[in-house]
Amino acid sequence: MSFFKKFPLYLFLVSYLFLPFDHIFSDSEVVKEVNTLNCSTKSNEFLLSLALSAQSKANQANFYNSKEDSQKYHKDAIRFFEKYIECTDSSQRNAITHLNLANSYIEVADYKSAELQASEALKKNPTYRDAIFFQARLLTRQGKLDAAANQLESKISYFPEDSDFLFLLGSLNRELNRNNKAILYFTSLLDSIDKREGNGKYKVHCLKNLGDLYFLNKELKKSLLNYQAYLLLNPRDTDAKFQVAQIFNLLGDFGASKRILQEIHQKNPSNLEVELLLAEMNFVESKATAFPYLSQLNKENKLSKDHLTFALHEVLLRHWKFSDGFLREFLPNHTNRIAARLAWLDVLEAKYTKEDYAAELKTVAELSYTMKQFHISANLMSDRIHLQEKEPTLAEDLPYSYWFLANCMEELKSPNRAILYSKKAIALSKDTEEKSKFNLHLGHLLLSEKIKRLDEAKAIANSLLNENPKNPSAYYLESYAFFLEEDYKSSLDSINKAIEIDPENIGTIFQRALVYEKLQNFPGQEKDLKLAIQLNPENPVTLNYLGFLYAERGENKEEALNMILKAVELEPDNGAYQDSLGWIYFKMGRLDEALFHLSLAKQMLTDQGINDPTVFDHIGDVYNAKEDLVNAKDYWKKAKQLSKNKDEIQRIDSKIQNTKRGEGNK
Repeated sequence: MSFFKKFPLYLFLVSYLFLPFDHIFSDSEVVKEVNTLNCSTKSNEFLLSLALSAQSKANQANFYNSKEDSQKYHKDAIRFFEKYIECTDSSQRNAITHLNLANSYIEVADYKSAELQASEALKKNPTYRDAIFFQARLLTRQGKLDAAANQLESKISYFPEDSDFLFLLGSLNRELNRNNKAILYFTSLLDSIDKREGNGKYKVHCLKNLGDLYFLNKELKKSLLNYQAYLLLNPRDTDAKFQVAQIFNLLGDFGASKRILQEIHQKNPSNLEVELLLAEMNFVESKATAFPYLSQLNKENKLSKDHLTFALHEVLLRHWKFSDGFLREFLPNHTNRIAARLAWLDVLEAKYTKEDYAAELKTVAELSYTMKQFHISANLMSDRIHLQEKEPTLAEDLPYSYWFLANCMEELKSPNRAILYSKKAIALSKDTEEKSKFNLHLGHLLLSEKIKRLDEAKAIANSLLNENPKNPSAYYLESYAFFLEEDYKSSLDSINKAIEIDPENIGTIFQRALVYEKLQNFPGQEKDLKLAIQLNPENPVTLNYLGFLYAERGENKEEALNMILKAVELEPDNGAYQDSLGWIYFKMGRLDEALFHLSLAKQMLTDQGINDPTVFDHIGDVYNAKEDLVNAKDYWKKAKQLSKNKDEIQRIDSKIQNTKRGEGNK
């Protein structure tokens, strides 16, 4: 007698759904009965239920790490699905059934059958998302990453904003070392998330991947931006913090790098990578302190001959043979590594000609300047000047050396010394054009905040104009002197003359926009800023300025957002631009995004040792809008402490007092 005649169908189904096989009947008995089962509408429904139940049990077994049971149930599911397909024609089966069968095939490693069933599912529904993903998963499991990526890309037009699609494509392309493609997909997904369209769970992963990918592409500033944003969401990731320290080191911001390294080292003193990078920092800052530090690492066998730090130690020991050979091989691929360049200078001074040494002093001084390492730059150029004054054959560009040193002193907030060196450069120069350039620089030094010898600066401008009435830079200098005197009409007259001579000079046009701002001529200011952007759409300063101006006025918010986003893209490590981005989001009522970008601005500036009161004030405003008055007051108080502007302090204090009164009325 048939099993199904002894055991009613509905009881069989219920028991199968809730109890393991061996509690009711043996596998062989069920399979035998299923294989001999006559096809009918009821039996077909029954077979499909058996198949789905077997899959459910397989998934449950897999959850409890019972691989053997999971495989057994998947094989049962396959038999039930196959019998169901045998009993039905194609029109009765939907895409889901074929995909479910494919899922069981993949689990028993029958990839050919899995692909066949996935293809059947897509025949029934060519845009069936789960089947498309399944095919990519199947190819990935077989190690065919290239085919998986191509397969997904061929279907992306169906799902252009799908977060899962974009993330999987980004991940696959990263595995395939297609970095630019991976960046495209991760940035698209991040943009979608920022617009509140994408799945927010991917944000932290996108930021981390973009940090990694931009680093691999040597786009350090973009890498830094994404790592810093990632660390806001995952602040405990020590590896990412170390990567940020490395980037700061490569960008020449050794102070920021060292602060992060010391924080990591304090929590994990045995981290060798941190110790080695700190050794490099010490070498750059002071060879006297670097020597005992490196010697101790060497004593502990932590210095490897294939690592820069070993060569640095050899330089300090004056072991030129090894350090010469190592650095010759190392430097062509690490031209911006300041520690290595400083070590090479020691080798040149000890072993090579004075001409070679003087040339390298100039090159490394200029490199350090571009990396904003003005102390190092000034010291190197001072050494070069000393050498040039001793060796007349090297003194041809001595005026340049003094002018360069003046620039360093200006950046180091030492204007009097800058003026001294600038005058020395002018006195030594015999070239008319060079002398004019140096005089212009001296004029601007005289206008610096700590000096403000405005009449002397105007006298230089007049002298230059007597020599050449068509000198736009001299008119610019004169305009700026009037600007600082708050004689804005005279400032406008002078800057107009400069623009008449050189109508496409962005710096001059931008200066006139600032004059218009003081004259409260917004149309003129807006027109000039737009002209500056038209002349150079890639200038982040003008993009940010006009975007922030619109934000402050509450006008053209979408246009302002696009401008500021472009500024951030062009200069991703600029904390002020992140502040502008947060502020426009605040003005648009997008408070969560505002808080994220303002917090990122604070983090970026803090990493650089800067506490900007404007950023703290803006964060306070966002918290106030979110009705978090405790945090709002805390940030406003911090902004008040940091601000040096009396009007700003009064304005912030007014907000704090109004909040207190509001709390008292509750």
